[in-house]
Amino acid sequence: MLNSFTAVSALRANAVALNTVANNIANANTPGYHKQSVLMTELPPNLVSNLQVGTGVKVQSIRRSYSELTERALTSNTAELAASDARLATLNQIESVFTPGPGSLTDRTQKFFDELERLSANPGDVTQRGIVLRGAEALTDELHSSLSQLGSIKSSLRTEAEQLVRDLNSKADEIASLNKQIRIAEGGGANANDLRDRRDQLTNELAGIVDAELSTSGGGRGSVLLADRTLLIGEKSVNLGIATSPEGDTILVNSASGEQVSLTGGRLAGLFQSINEIVPEFENQLNEFSNGLIHQFNQTHATGVGASGPFEQLFGGRAVGDVTAPLAETATDFPIAAGELTVTVTDAATGERRNTRLTIDPKTQSLDDVAALLNGVDHLEATVNSTSRKITLRAETGFGFDFTGQLETTPDLTAVTGTSLPQLAGRYNGTANDTFAFTVVGTGNVGVTDGLSVEVRNGNGDLLNTLDLGSTYAPGTEVEVSDGVRVSFGAGTLAAGDTFDASAIANSDTTGVLSALGLNEFFNGVSASDIEVDGALLNDPRRLAAARSTRPGDNDNVDRLISLRDEKLLRDGTRAFEGFLTETLGNIGDQVRDASLESDSLKASQQRITAEREAYSGIDPNEELVDLLKYQRAFEAASKTLSVMDELMRTTLDIVR
Repeated sequence: MLNSFTAVSALRANAVALNTVANNIANANTPGYHKQSVLMTELPPNLVSNLQVGTGVKVQSIRRSYSELTERALTSNTAELAASDARLATLNQIESVFTPGPGSLTDRTQKFFDELERLSANPGDVTQRGIVLRGAEALTDELHSSLSQLGSIKSSLRTEAEQLVRDLNSKADEIASLNKQIRIAEGGGANANDLRDRRDQLTNELAGIVDAELSTSGGGRGSVLLADRTLLIGEKSVNLGIATSPEGDTILVNSASGEQVSLTGGRLAGLFQSINEIVPEFENQLNEFSNGLIHQFNQTHATGVGASGPFEQLFGGRAVGDVTAPLAETATDFPIAAGELTVTVTDAATGERRNTRLTIDPKTQSLDDVAALLNGVDHLEATVNSTSRKITLRAETGFGFDFTGQLETTPDLTAVTGTSLPQLAGRYNGTANDTFAFTVVGTGNVGVTDGLSVEVRNGNGDLLNTLDLGSTYAPGTEVEVSDGVRVSFGAGTLAAGDTFDASAIANSDTTGVLSALGLNEFFNGVSASDIEVDGALLNDPRRLAAARSTRPGDNDNVDRLISLRDEKLLRDGTRAFEGFLTETLGNIGDQVRDASLESDSLKASQQRITAEREAYSGIDPNEELVDLLKYQRAFEAASKTLSVMDELMRTTLDIVR
């Protein structure tokens, strides 16, 4: 007996196959789509007259062309590339902030020092002083601008991260829904290919946000793991949010538990690294540059004087944490070391200068103690405001004070019995503070008695010079002692063994207390965010401390400010100011280059993995046309078979009748 069911099964199976091929062709360009193919199997045969007679074909399943190894590699690469590209984009933005050119930070720094050098040629020029201060303002403005730009980069990165987290939560919800649909759809044994394709696509999209991977569960239906496998999306979703850690870092948290979620890949990982590490690195470099500039300029500026000479009063611009606590144990803007502070007091009427060297130890002395030391200097008063925690210095009427460390006009002659009056002159140009000890050899009249001389020794007792004051010396004539110091002896007598000392001050403040207390400042602030040129200087450029004396044309202090240009004062004494900026720019360039190489390598890997995936799971239109023709012919043959069987059946029935 003829069995038309065999032909019908062929029609049905090939119709399914044709529909599957059509579906492949329709989705050839659909992201995440995997090629589907029909797996056919023969139906159990019937036993007819002791013969096994076939009963047709059935579609056992429609399966995806899916390589788990390739898919995992693609997902992992997607996460790494997204993080890398986020870092690279951030570095490119930072590079634009520091790029040299007119108006850049490097340009402003160079021009500021150039204007100082012009002032050195004519230190009394008030107009040039104003130009220097405007150059300093331009530099501080550029520091503010650069820091603000970095802050804007960080703010925009956080905004992007917040949007990505919203997208992440939405995709996680959809994946959870898909997992449920897959379970239901495959409960009867069918493959939910389209649902799985959508889930795989979402998993890769998630990997672009946060490291993700598809994990096959015991039932084979799978779930998605996020954030270094610490979060699971099954049929229940997760909800994440952005928070700020106690340390101030931007972090990802589980909204349900509040716990921080670790990240190893995805764009969020790159954004968080940019926000918490990359941008702050360059903010810190701007702050280091600014802090060093403020500290070093203020310390040097404090040891000079403006066009008006010694001060009548100075107001400390910086507070300490506690006026009664040792300075080493309380908050100060800049560090204070143990050492000496030399105070020079000048009699305005006579021009006589006296130096007082104060020993300061921050481990044992407070601001109140330092004020007490300063109060011990003749003609000087120091007061501490307990509310503002700042110091104020005032000179007695008719006197002025400074911290230039100039030579005293007349040394202390307490131990001198002769009538000749020595006078000091010049400027000590040694590199370390010292004390010159003068000892008279022989007794007699200056400029008359042969053999009369004065030996000069340094603080170590080494003989520096022997001054011949015999008949060849003209009283009142200045003679060189050592290191720029000169001395003259007036007519009169000197007695053997008479001694006097002269302080030779190279650095009048070896403690740093002047900059720490904000006395005679050039800059205010401590960082790139608050650095400003001192308002008193802007109001009166004559206050700019270009000199270390009242000598006309004295440019000693402006030259010391200029020398800071080449001194290695930053990065633990390894870089000068302009060198610091050059190295910072080079550092950015290196990081951009490394990040670009990493990104290019990951993109090349992605192209290779994608090609492998397409070769295995992608749609080749030519192959589909071949399959289409194959199944079409099979369908037509089955249809023809059914038609023939129908005709035979009719013929048989006609015979029976």
